[in-house]
Amino acid sequence: MLSSKDLLHSWKEISAYVGVTARTLQRWEKHFDFPVHRPSGRLRSAVVTSHTEIQAWLITRPRGASLPHTPNLEKVHSYRQDDDGVDSTGLKKLQEILRKTSKLRQTMKHLLKQQQESQQITRSLVSSMHDKIRTKQRRKMLPSENTS
Repeated sequence: MLSSKDLLHSWKEISAYVGVTARTLQRWEKHFDFPVHRPSGRLRSAVVTSHTEIQAWLITRPRGASLPHTPNLEKVHSYRQDDDGVDSTGLKKLQEILRKTSKLRQTMKHLLKQQQESQQITRSLVSSMHDKIRTKQRRKMLPSENTS
């Protein structure tokens, strides 16, 4: 259960906690799934979130990836690691999953590059074979054209 001191009740409170402007937080909400809730359910209504949700969201974000470096963000990052409320076993598992995900992403990029290179080689070979076939066909056609 969340305590009332864990809750942040407005863009102003959230921006003070994270250290970025309310507009930046709204962009993060739209593009990076920043965790805010709208009790009335409307798009442009009041927002609520918690320190814990922000910390969990920050854990899933690679440091510096699409997020500006601000002193408060660093403070929040370090706070989430020192906070007794965060399960360190869960945090370690999540960090391991993120490392594996990053490694898989790199592997996929490498495989995609290899696939593109293979496709290029295949296209070149097919084109070369078509050229040879056309050349042979032309040679066959030439003697018959000369005899007529």
